[in-house]
Amino acid sequence: MRVTRYRAGHGLAGPDWVLAVGRFDGVHLGHREVLGKLCAAAAQKGATAVVALRKGDPALITLTSLRQTLSLLAAAGVDQVMLLPRNDPRSASAVAQGLGVGTVLDGDAPERDETARSLQGVDLDREPVTSARLRALVATGDLDGARRGLGRWHAVDGRVVHGFHRGTPLGIPTANLRMRGIVLPPDGVYAVHAAVGPVRLRGVANIGFNPTFGNAVRTVETHLLDFDGDLYGRRLQVAFVRCLRGEQRFPTVEALLVQIHRDVAAARALLDDVDG
Repeated sequence: MRVTRYRAGHGLAGPDWVLAVGRFDGVHLGHREVLGKLCAAAAQKGATAVVALRKGDPALITLTSLRQTLSLLAAAGVDQVMLLPRNDPRSASAVAQGLGVGTVLDGDAPERDETARSLQGVDLDREPVTSARLRALVATGDLDGARRGLGRWHAVDGRVVHGFHRGTPLGIPTANLRMRGIVLPPDGVYAVHAAVGPVRLRGVANIGFNPTFGNAVRTVETHLLDFDGDLYGRRLQVAFVRCLRGEQRFPTVEALLVQIHRDVAAARALLDDVDG
């Protein structure tokens, strides 16, 4: 998939194109309905399937990072993505005017108005799927509801950074992510699916401040099951499957370690059942 910056007056790749414009935050089932129509229309015309991607205010919390969004758009069959300037107010037709002759589908519709009902054809509990609704489900801990709207488990992606190096001496090494701008479930301990490139893993993740040690920074710390390797500097994706317990403060490190082993056993059993 080709990724470029939008420049009015510069044509698109290919002799013809079909365009959808939107933020596509989460690339949820409603978005994928739009993208399916986009790719089908492009294939029928022998044209290029193009998304003009809106980038919102950096202070806004999103379901997916730009990297994740681009990966999901590529997986949906999009041929080219043009990155619009941040907070670009133009409508889909206005964006298209600068690109020559083509066909426009409005990818913003599922987020904006009642045309979503006919364009999406995707409901969640009798209400249209929207990114705002899915962000609220994740933030309140309804991971299964979010999964049904996303078509997958809600996941975060980031580069593994150095943490406090407490886990390895305890026999529970963790891969640490410091997430900014991505919606997270409530603080607590979660059974997770994980991935490092093509390698699929399972694990237990703690979201929060680790009150036993009184951390000042909220992190996602993941202990990967049946894995032994150095991940510093590599990208890790963590998908939240089920909350095992809320975050809590333990009176001693020994008491925390006992609970961690219980969490690992619980996560292993739960994921065996989910993946079974």
